[in-house]
Amino acid sequence: MTENTVKKFKVYHSKNWTLNTLLHFDTDGYIPHSNDYELVAVVHGTDLENAFYFTNHIDKEWFDHLNVEVVKESRSTSVGDLVEDEDGQLWFCAGCGWEKVEWADESSVSLRLQWRFWKRLYNKYNDVNAKAKMDRVLETL
Repeated sequence: MTENTVKKFKVYHSKNWTLNTLLHFDTDGYIPHSNDYELVAVVHGTDLENAFYFTNHIDKEWFDHLNVEVVKESRSTSVGDLVEDEDGQLWFCAGCGWEKVEWADESSVSLRLQWRFWKRLYNKYNDVNAKAKMDRVLETL
């Protein structure tokens, strides 16, 4: 990598693995909430794929890569995790590729969309974690 192509990417992992598991199956309408994520690394790389590669245990522990500023040693980056580029654009690690997303805000529109997402997952999978997320959003409304 030449110096002028290197960018900084912030990598956020979800705090709850169940969230990642649910998001392997259904991401339609998902809006990430900052309370559900924590910053684990700042990666120096050329693109999102570099950020993903350098925060995965492939040929060594990801926190041993020279391209990574470790904030918190954690598991590998996976579906459901987030990467923020230098422009502040947030990217959701999907089952295949990356999807642009924005952090949820506390507006009633955002909260209603979050609630609908969790309710759909709860109805579909009868998952208690989805129900808990749904209830948390309802309390805020």
